[in-house]
Amino acid sequence: MSRKRVDLLLENVTIEAVAAEGKALAHVDGIVVFVDFAVPGDVVDIQVFKKKKNYMEGWIKRIVKPSEHRLDPFCPHFGVCGGCRWQPLPYSMQLEAKRQQVEDQLVRIGHLDVPEIRPTLPSPHTEYYRNKLEFSASASRWILNGENPDALSADDRVGLGFHVSKFFDKVLDIKECHLQKEPSNAIRLFVKQFCLDHGIIPYFPYCCSDSATFEDIYKDYEVLGNVFGVQEVAAERVQAMKDKLASVEAALGKEVYENPIKVFVYDSGEDAPFTACQGMPGDMIKLAGGISIFDDIQKGWATPSWEEVVERDPDVILILNYNYEDTAEKTEFLQNNEFTSQMRAVQEGRIYVANCADGLKASWSAVENAGSYKVYYKPSAASVWSCLETEGTSAVIPDTLSGT
Repeated sequence: MSRKRVDLLLENVTIEAVAAEGKALAHVDGIVVFVDFAVPGDVVDIQVFKKKKNYMEGWIKRIVKPSEHRLDPFCPHFGVCGGCRWQPLPYSMQLEAKRQQVEDQLVRIGHLDVPEIRPTLPSPHTEYYRNKLEFSASASRWILNGENPDALSADDRVGLGFHVSKFFDKVLDIKECHLQKEPSNAIRLFVKQFCLDHGIIPYFPYCCSDSATFEDIYKDYEVLGNVFGVQEVAAERVQAMKDKLASVEAALGKEVYENPIKVFVYDSGEDAPFTACQGMPGDMIKLAGGISIFDDIQKGWATPSWEEVVERDPDVILILNYNYEDTAEKTEFLQNNEFTSQMRAVQEGRIYVANCADGLKASWSAVENAGSYKVYYKPSAASVWSCLETEGTSAVIPDTLSGT
């Protein structure tokens, strides 16, 4: 089942207040609407991209009338870079917003009886106040609007800067940053040019992308093999992974992949589930003969609602265990939660546990995880039931990959 697309435009909405995480808020028909980069007093048209029972989220499609408080952002990267989101907001309003957030957390949400929250102490500097910055590098930087990707050389694609807002695997090339005084910008620009002049290629793991597959793990090994001069070791590892996955696919058979079971991966969360969608976690599920019920979400991980989980009716629920939490508590939650207790997978006991501890040690361990589950059939069933079974003594799984 495809994810419903929200197509709602709210016109002439007046922004009322500053909210958490750099957002602002308004009310439309009694429902809270959160908006990025808005200032109290703005009158805007809002394109909604998320609509829940009690709130909506959207972005500014048009500023009908700017607030009298609105300032022009001082940074040329504003809106794309993930930092400094309050640039259009006067500093005095930023300080009051921070004080109000503390009061809301303690009094309105925490119901605590606390003394009056004092005003936020201001900094003498609103720019160039940081004493430490960390930058990320990429050989495939974020492409800006108006740029033609096909016209860019390999050097033009190199980026050294910060992550793009809401995209942890995308790097924005920064020309000038206002967070730290010189020679900060000069050092960053020098390092980038030095790398370009000497053929030093930035490395960012391909497998961290929201669209990654096992092919991207192979790319990562190839790159690291070249960087550290151990190409043969990298090639052996890649071949070992390919052989193991081939044995899993051969054991499961073609029919399994033609008719994958629907899997809900339960990582964490009670108010809303944190679950696997696409990317590496989604590819692992597919190689094991299943498909995530949220495969249509173009992210590796997401937090949909429990209502959406119930609506998509998974055949199997897979609980992720990180060796520091009691999976029995997650199972009990699913069995007693008002949304999930009546799902087929819960009612019929098709809840399984995947141990992710080994998968955190190295990228090639993901291959072991993909092979740690097998699809089996109950021939007595009128329709073929499929579910994931822990490895045990299954012949599907060859010896574990080991080595340096």
